[in-house]
Amino acid sequence: MKRGKDTSAEFEGLYLVHQNIPGMQVKQFSHSTHILFIPLQGEINVIIDRLYAVGPGHMLYLPADMAHSFDSSASSGERLIAMINPRTPAAKRIQASI
Repeated sequence: MKRGKDTSAEFEGLYLVHQNIPGMQVKQFSHSTHILFIPLQGEINVIIDRLYAVGPGHMLYLPADMAHSFDSSASSGERLIAMINPRTPAAKRIQASI
């Protein structure tokens, strides 16, 4: 995937983004969806109550309406971001298994 580009797909109750934007920074915000960050290259930093640093081979789940800030490493920043509607059956299974 080309650097600096997002590719997305939308399914019922799920919005999936393949993002390749190294050095991306987002100030504190929240979404009405559950979010699953899956780093493919580079590291992401998510700040909620403290800093969570996550790299390839790991993932980070945030429940809906969780205020957070985000940044990715400057050299590489490819990741998948799944946004899951909390009213779908899949979201209820995710919450039950965490």
